[in-house]
Amino acid sequence: MKKRILIVDDEQSVLNSLKRLFRNSAYDVRYALSGEEGLALLNEESVDLVISDMRMPGMGGAEFLFLAKKMLPLTERIMITGYSDMASTIKTINDVGIFGYISKPWDSEALIALIESALGQTNKNRLRSSVLKRFKADNEALLETLKDSTEKSDAIQAHANDVTQKLADNYQVTEQVLLNLLDIRHKGEREFGLKLEHIAQQFSALVDLTESERDTLCLAARLHGVGKVGLRDSILDLPYQQLNEAQLAQYQEYPAHGACALMSYSGFQYVAQVIFEQKEYLDGSGYPNGLKAGEISRLGTILAIIIDYGELRFGKATGEEISHDAALQALQEFEQRYDTTLFPTLSSIPLILDTTKQQTVTMLPLFSLRTGMILDQDVYSGAGILLLPKSTMLTDSLIGHLCNIERNTSSPLHVCVRFESD
Repeated sequence: MKKRILIVDDEQSVLNSLKRLFRNSAYDVRYALSGEEGLALLNEESVDLVISDMRMPGMGGAEFLFLAKKMLPLTERIMITGYSDMASTIKTINDVGIFGYISKPWDSEALIALIESALGQTNKNRLRSSVLKRFKADNEALLETLKDSTEKSDAIQAHANDVTQKLADNYQVTEQVLLNLLDIRHKGEREFGLKLEHIAQQFSALVDLTESERDTLCLAARLHGVGKVGLRDSILDLPYQQLNEAQLAQYQEYPAHGACALMSYSGFQYVAQVIFEQKEYLDGSGYPNGLKAGEISRLGTILAIIIDYGELRFGKATGEEISHDAALQALQEFEQRYDTTLFPTLSSIPLILDTTKQQTVTMLPLFSLRTGMILDQDVYSGAGILLLPKSTMLTDSLIGHLCNIERNTSSPLHVCVRFESD
């Protein structure tokens, strides 16, 4: 379906010029000679992008774009302006929140590039909105399920109530709580998330990503399974390739459940978008929304191949772990799903991961530590100084020592401990 654009300008010659530009384009373009006429068109049909001239008699461009935003809050807006109107344009950007502007006379290629970018942002706006609307009821049902489930759910609720009250809005610690809850719900999920994070760390070092994008990719890999908290044991206990049709339909909602849960935390909103896209494929065969190439972010396409590789490699797909080469070969059989330029990068990653399942590993803040817990990782200060080595059994004295150090640092310490299985 063609993207629909509304262009408003009081000069017929300008509109004629734009009509020639878009005559054979992939857009469905509507034109209006005034802000009032533009609003009338918006009352009749929705559009994916609004473009308006700055100076128009009667209703000016700033007022028109402000009203257009109220009518279509998810649709992005572009301003066409003259050089002499720059001060007014900057004020409009601040007051109305337009996506961007282009000055007269414009460069056609620059205008098309700006339009493509704005349309992409409109699509992202609508995707985020649809996630929240579609899964609000599901989240309410999820909370009800957690209250009424088994002793595992009771432990989850007690753990969440105790930790959430103390940690408030500290999203860094909230991240660890979410992983702990997921592992309580189904043992091994936290360990699998950490393995995916390890793959993402190696992957991100080999591709062209900013530092912020690398952090987002690693966090998305670590938290990818948060939405599985609401799945039944009968689903979580099976490799996903062994699920029946009804079970698979429920399973395929977990990326959306996870994204929706994380969106309420300001520190996780961007990673929530990537988590939503973790099972979307370029050929449109993915879930939960069947997005296609051009609708999926760069990080989403990378996370999809990392997760699918990890699920094959570590038995989540079939129930049996397979080799690095076998996992790659299995992915390449469905190469239409992925950005094939990522295969050489994935192939070159030297994977050395601990696949043992003899213990439960938990990351805790200092106030949750208890005598008798065993360190599963070395504990370092913010300056990189080793405070306590791995396998140390904690005592009241050692816990007090860590608390004293934390009080004199700018960031909280989190300690990885383990509970040996019988």
